[in-house]
Amino acid sequence: MPFRSLALLLALLLLWPVVSRSQEGTPVAAAGPGLPRPLVKIVETALARYTLAPQADEADEERELRRAERGVREALSTEGYFDPKLRFEPVAQQAGPRYRLIIELGPVTRVGKVELTFSGALTEPRFAERARQLRDAWLLKEGTPFRSAEWEQAKLKLLAATEQRDFADARIVDSNAIVEPATATASLLVELDSGPAYTVGPLQIEGLGRYESSLVERYNPFKPGDPYDRSKMLEFQQALQDTPYFANALATLQTSPEQPELVPLRVVVRESRGKRVSTGVGVETNTGAHVEVSYRQNMLFGKPWVLQSGVRLDQTGGFAYGDILLPPRRNGIQDGVGALVEDSEIEEQRVRRWGLGAARTRTIGPRDGNNTATKLAVNFEHEQRRTPSTDWQSLNVLSTTYGWTRRRVDNIVEPRSGNVIRLEGTVGAGGPSMNQTFVRGYGRVQQYVPVGARDVITVRADLGYVQADSPDIVPSKFLFRTGGTTTVRGYDYESLGVKQGVATVGGRALAVGSAEYVHWLESFGGNWGLAAFVDVGDAADSFSALDFALGTGLGVRYRTPAGPLAVDVAYGARENHVRVHFSIAIAF
Repeated sequence: MPFRSLALLLALLLLWPVVSRSQEGTPVAAAGPGLPRPLVKIVETALARYTLAPQADEADEERELRRAERGVREALSTEGYFDPKLRFEPVAQQAGPRYRLIIELGPVTRVGKVELTFSGALTEPRFAERARQLRDAWLLKEGTPFRSAEWEQAKLKLLAATEQRDFADARIVDSNAIVEPATATASLLVELDSGPAYTVGPLQIEGLGRYESSLVERYNPFKPGDPYDRSKMLEFQQALQDTPYFANALATLQTSPEQPELVPLRVVVRESRGKRVSTGVGVETNTGAHVEVSYRQNMLFGKPWVLQSGVRLDQTGGFAYGDILLPPRRNGIQDGVGALVEDSEIEEQRVRRWGLGAARTRTIGPRDGNNTATKLAVNFEHEQRRTPSTDWQSLNVLSTTYGWTRRRVDNIVEPRSGNVIRLEGTVGAGGPSMNQTFVRGYGRVQQYVPVGARDVITVRADLGYVQADSPDIVPSKFLFRTGGTTTVRGYDYESLGVKQGVATVGGRALAVGSAEYVHWLESFGGNWGLAAFVDVGDAADSFSALDFALGTGLGVRYRTPAGPLAVDVAYGARENHVRVHFSIAIAF
């Protein structure tokens, strides 16, 4: 008996959703023909809320029809239709809704008079141009369709634009939309109080333990008395979070309408761990499988100097490095020194080298993809290299390199418009006795062109040349080879260059071009895309010796927080060979 009771209870539980759905009933009405497509879904969504159970009588039906009519009118009013004509027509069939709703929309309501009223410091003569800009940027101009969503968006944008600079306490004190169905117009009234104009004063820092407050001051973009700027404050906050010193940072202005001058900027930080060891394994088509270990220490010799070091081994060889980075100055300049040891073999060329160097970097502009970065580096290195057809060759090199990178893109992680320009120049003395000089120039331009609402075309060009009496005096890293995942797809990593027996070594000239189209799919959450590309390029000992290799193919893209992950299938026309290019890594 207990078993039978349990089985009966289980059967009832399984059948309950079916029974409950049958009792929910069907919608009382469905949308009739003639509606514009964007409005069909809105009306159907509104009607779906009003249903009739199988046992409903005429009173129930009449009540539900009245409720459905009110619901549809409210839904249409959000789209600017405030006086539609609605009527229900009976449907002959037994199954499904009993009525269909015929709608005569009438004219869409349009914006008539717009009155934006400002109060507070924004009305002062010094902010007259700012007030004019806010009025000009108002979204709902006279004559445009009046929709509830755009009405709310216009007010939010007005408030956000006011709060962005000077007026941290801005607020909308009143807003009203008066609709006249007879004329199908809406009169809009918005009253905005900007509050006082704030200037930024000293920092109030909380959460420091290991570090002095001067470390936070180095990242502060404000000088005492600067006007409040929300974007600069968020940039300050993000700059602190991007450092190895802090795991989190929050900056807020301590507003006080009674005292708007030199208002304290409160910064709450949470320090990150002083030491960190991380390991990882991965695989990529350029260098194959790899393992790596890195170590970071945020305090060195009692100062906030960052030690970054690591070791990596892959199928081309391995390297170890150690860098000491000093905290940046207030003007964004950051200095560092480092050392590197490497032993690698790529395309039958074996390279052993060690080097010491110092560098000064600076980034001007925000970190959101619209900035200019410069780097000045001085390096000394000792290199030994050979191929199966040559003996070991040794050289010492002292070089100075200046790099300039300008980013003007809409998104730093996944750009769709804008460009990135990189230029680099090197002057060095090389050879066994460092008595011979060389000059190197390199440039890259990458342009992003949006197509439609989602797609993007990426065009890239690389050009480089080394002026030297002989490539034998130039270290391998300053010579050019190409081919592989991020250069000319369809060819092995750095397999395009100067042939020296069975080996491929670096040349003095480089030219590479690429064009890629990515179509992002609307399905699967919009995170998957299809790509088609053409790459062409070569490296040689002179521009006249270039023999351009062509690579074409198709690929798949998947969006990740760090940027799109790419898997490409490319055909290399020179070698008549198909290769798959991808990279994926797992860190733990």
